[in-house]
Amino acid sequence: MQTSDQSIYAAGDCVEVNNLITQNKQHFPMGDAANLQGRVAAQNVVFGNIEEFEGVVGTGICKIADYTAGGT
Repeated sequence: MQTSDQSIYAAGDCVEVNNLITQNKQHFPMGDAANLQGRVAAQNVVFGNIEEFEGVVGTGICKIADYTAGGT
């Protein structure tokens, strides 16, 4: 989560992530990924660069009333 500036870390909707299937960078503004990125960034700020956010598969699921939709 460390940027090209060693004093700056980024997480959440403002970062590109590695797609673990295609190995391409992609925008993935999902809450669960942002939460994990925030945890990795915080651990690295406090303890040094000990954790790495490897990327995402790109799965999203939502449920509205009786309908559930998902995609990968």
